[in-house]
Amino acid sequence: EVERALALTEKLRSGIGNADLRARFVGALQHLFLMQLALTIYTGHSESTWADALQINERRRARVLREQLALGLFEASSYTFDPVKRSKYHSLQAALTTKLFNQNEILPKSDAVKSSELAEEIAQIRIGLLALDAEIASDNEQWESIVTASDLDLVSIQSKLGPNSIAIDFAVSPRATHAFFITDKHIVHRALKAVDTEDVVATRSVLKQVFQVAADSFPSKNTLIVVPDASVYQVQLASILLDDQSHLVDRYSLTLTPSLSLLGDPSTVLPVDATLALVGEPVFQNGQYLASATWTGDPLDHVMRGQDLGKLSPLPYSGVEIDGVVAVAGDRQMTVLRGFEASKKNIMGGALSERDIVHFATHGFVNAEAPDLSGLVMSLVNYDGESIDGFISVTDVYSMQGVGATLVVLSGCRTALGARVTGEGPMSLARAFMQLGVNYVIASQWDVPDRATAELMVHFYKE
Repeated sequence: EVERALALTEKLRSGIGNADLRARFVGALQHLFLMQLALTIYTGHSESTWADALQINERRRARVLREQLALGLFEASSYTFDPVKRSKYHSLQAALTTKLFNQNEILPKSDAVKSSELAEEIAQIRIGLLALDAEIASDNEQWESIVTASDLDLVSIQSKLGPNSIAIDFAVSPRATHAFFITDKHIVHRALKAVDTEDVVATRSVLKQVFQVAADSFPSKNTLIVVPDASVYQVQLASILLDDQSHLVDRYSLTLTPSLSLLGDPSTVLPVDATLALVGEPVFQNGQYLASATWTGDPLDHVMRGQDLGKLSPLPYSGVEIDGVVAVAGDRQMTVLRGFEASKKNIMGGALSERDIVHFATHGFVNAEAPDLSGLVMSLVNYDGESIDGFISVTDVYSMQGVGATLVVLSGCRTALGARVTGEGPMSLARAFMQLGVNYVIASQWDVPDRATAELMVHFYKE
């Protein structure tokens, strides 16, 4: 019965053109996947049984993200080469982003009439996007094969793991916390006690047990790949303390991914002379630009890289960060956008193209109610002192020209966080860059201070 229900789910899902609706449709039916996973595990205690259960777990993971990457193009507007539909989609997305921003950041909450009118306008734009998505899906010959594509089997997943790597894939259900330990040769399953999907403290305790099993059972592994689920996304994994009093990040090179199917070729590494683009030290208001070379004060030492959009503090150590990275980067090819040059216009216009590493050092923002409005703040004034649009939203990231980086570094507050969609993970700024096709994204799960972040990032590039 469960298998038939899931088959029907897949059939219905393939007919949904809108990516967000497909994600939420599968998210609402996660209990079916977890039920089938549990039934499979209880049929036997062997690697073949665990392999089958792992594949079921992967079926519910990051489906929309994988589909958009499989298309080779990274937004619904790219599913078609029809220039009229492409232009219409971009116009609707731009209008939606503007109105959502007005609704969340500008319009006074007390203005009930205008709020109601704006909400109606937003609803109409969303309806237009849904209708256009359906047209685009029906136009694309690849569509059905992509949304119904099978997941990688165990052998395929293991081929993506290096000899020193171990992956842990989680499945958090109401009855148990399942952990699959996968290496290039073996797979092992452990079932631990169930935790409330929002109980971070209890989850952290269970995770310590899981990672201790990994350390004890696979002592030679030094690279850890984690596929989080539910409350696991909310735990700062790097700081978990093992029995030998080492932190997880001290023992392992740590990577998080929303699905094992998204793992790349383990032999893919950045070249020694990787090209670099640095963006930072943006100007937020007239008279605020602080040249990092002349900055000697301490009052802003504890400024965080994520604040209220109406109360942005300058980030002098963002400039220090850029200077430090330039100093250790040697003679590699480099693009540097700082001060007034750190503008949305430059970034969206292709200034970051053909660079292996793209590094942003600025304020980061998370909007849980409207995930499309999470983003980064670039310069808000130009050389002439005129106000300009400097907010790069998640939606803007999808339209960045020429960004084909292997690594993107988001040196700002909470750039790995966002509204969590069950099965897909956080709708974060980091995910937006993954959807753009970036192999690796370095992002933060918490607020980060300007000065300490600059020091950390310079150290990172030295290493």
